[in-house]
Amino acid sequence: MGSKVVRLRPAPNTHREGSSHLARGLLAENAARPARSSIPSTVTLGEALARRDNALNFIRLVLAAGVIVGHSYQLADIAAPTMWLNPRLQEWALNGFFAVSGYLIAGSRVRLSFREFLERRARRILPGLWTVLVVVAFGFAPIISWLAGEGWDPVSSLTYVLRNLGVVVGQEFIDQTLTHAPGTPLWNGPLWTLSFEIGCYLAFGLFLGLRWVRRHGALVCAALLVGLMTAHPFLMEEPEIGLVWKNIVRLTSFFAAGVLCWFLRDRLPSRWSVVVACTVCLGVLSAVSDGQWYGQVFAAVALLTAGGLLPIRVGATNDISYGVYIYGWPVQQALADLGAAGLGIYAYQALSLLLVIPFAWASWVLVERRWLSRRRDALSVDVPQVAHHVSARAT
Repeated sequence: MGSKVVRLRPAPNTHREGSSHLARGLLAENAARPARSSIPSTVTLGEALARRDNALNFIRLVLAAGVIVGHSYQLADIAAPTMWLNPRLQEWALNGFFAVSGYLIAGSRVRLSFREFLERRARRILPGLWTVLVVVAFGFAPIISWLAGEGWDPVSSLTYVLRNLGVVVGQEFIDQTLTHAPGTPLWNGPLWTLSFEIGCYLAFGLFLGLRWVRRHGALVCAALLVGLMTAHPFLMEEPEIGLVWKNIVRLTSFFAAGVLCWFLRDRLPSRWSVVVACTVCLGVLSAVSDGQWYGQVFAAVALLTAGGLLPIRVGATNDISYGVYIYGWPVQQALADLGAAGLGIYAYQALSLLLVIPFAWASWVLVERRWLSRRRDALSVDVPQVAHHVSARAT
């Protein structure tokens, strides 16, 4: 009778299997986790400005307010205590506008075709411009003239509108109006800058349409900036060169600095230390030379970085900066013609800043936003999207 051999299966090594499962899990998790070197250690300028609720519109609003404050001395015919309040304040505010525009326009042009780009720019500038021309010619001019006891020529108001429709200012005055204004009878001095801005849109719009320029954008913009800065001594030494050409070179250089920042947006860190360093460098340049001709990059980086860092969302949805800019001077002139400048420069400035807000708000709500909303994603300024990045400030 044979005996049956019973083979016993060894007990499973639960400790070994558990360790194996744990090891496989850790390996899988480690494989799925990106390498430490691939994780950005700091937020870049491009990432900080990629969100539509950044503070760039607030920055532009502050710049527009700076233009009003600077112009107040001229329109009230009061000497400024320092040249940094007039004319430097409005000059630097305008420089800042062009630097910020350069950054935004570069991103818009790269994303859009040239036709779409021009259409977007036209919708942003022209409706507000045409409206303020009509409001000044047939609103401000007759009402203020009646209150001030002056005359008013409706034909001159009509020609004022028609001759300025094409962005280039063709008529600055409306006959028989602003005769009591202590400074100048101009109804809207800042409008001259729009032709320069449109010129930058066209020039850089064509420029950035070239593939070679897009591939080497930072190098090309840097070379252009150096060329424009080099032209400064020659412009100052030649008195026959008009103010128009000097303004073209100055404003184009700040616009180019903004475009340069866009091409370097993924290399520039978004830190307050950068803002402070650029501001200090700009101050030193302004103290030893003319910072407007050599501090373009510092100004652009400081403003754009601050726009990405400031936790202020004023203007993120309702951008009234353009309205403040184009209605500021008419409001100031109306107040000056009625004698408000006699209240003192600070009261005059405060009234100007306060009373321009309803006009700027109405311009945005009734005109600008309606035209922009006809295009998808156009309710706010064109903010370049940063591909392949996740903003560290996203919630």
